[in-house]
Amino acid sequence: MFKNVKKKTVVIMMAIILPVAAAALVCTFLVVKKDEKEKPVLPPEYYFAKADELSSVTDIVGERSFEDLSPREEASGSPDGTGETQIQEYSEEGNTEAATAEEPGNTDKEGLSVEKYRYIAGENTPTDVKEYIAYLTEKKNFIDLTQEEEEDEEEPEEEKKTYTYKLAGPSHDSDAYLEIIIEAEDDSFTVTALKKGEAWNSYVTQLWDEEKKKNRQKTPEEPKSTMQIAEEKVRSMSQEALKLQEPVDTYSFVCTPGLIKLEDKDFYRVSAYKKKENGTMIYECAYLVECASRKVSYKYNYVTEEAELLE
Repeated sequence: MFKNVKKKTVVIMMAIILPVAAAALVCTFLVVKKDEKEKPVLPPEYYFAKADELSSVTDIVGERSFEDLSPREEASGSPDGTGETQIQEYSEEGNTEAATAEEPGNTDKEGLSVEKYRYIAGENTPTDVKEYIAYLTEKKNFIDLTQEEEEDEEEPEEEKKTYTYKLAGPSHDSDAYLEIIIEAEDDSFTVTALKKGEAWNSYVTQLWDEEKKKNRQKTPEEPKSTMQIAEEKVRSMSQEALKLQEPVDTYSFVCTPGLIKLEDKDFYRVSAYKKKENGTMIYECAYLVECASRKVSYKYNYVTEEAELLE
């Protein structure tokens, strides 16, 4: 009789202990999974491969709220990341196709590698964009290829206005060049970093050829834009007047879209780039040309916004 009671007690205890143990394991698993999901994604310190040494936005302006919008990657190599990676390529038409790369920022020369990030900077957005463009042009020898946007009178005022900036620069890979596209809104901006399969020197030569072709196609009767007039005004001045270290004909002058307000006057900003023998261009300085009088009034520092009066 006592043996049967003992057996029943053991059975009852096991029936109680097993569900409790199972519940504890489930809770532990859920906690671990929750911790894994809540692990924050850190913004990149640089774009493209390390060898390009191109700092990211946060490395230049500081910590910002961040969202990774890059195409999803599917690792096909070893779990430690040493194998090859399948990444999505980006085309001008918006299509994507798979390409094999050794690391993010590198693909075969036929395609592009893409990284895309959104930074929420609030009221700091214009300043952040300005500082990063200055870093690209002055420190990394990027060329500002931003096109002047025409105003759309029919566009509703309540809709968000997006300003798009495009810059291109050299890569450590001699058979490729880098492109940065910045799309800025009121409180945030998106940075798209692309690596394109064409040699930088070849690409710069192509830009110059296209510019020359456009100039040849223009008829004498075609009126010049105010931006062209500002560029020519700076180009016509002497080395001493512009306070340049080398002769004027060794520089290329490019008028940037948009106006700068100074002492209640509007100015065009004309940037001076030093032309190198290998086809690259290095940012030297900028000049402010008064819109009303077409006078080249100041030598301008884009980063510090300091203006030096020219005689």
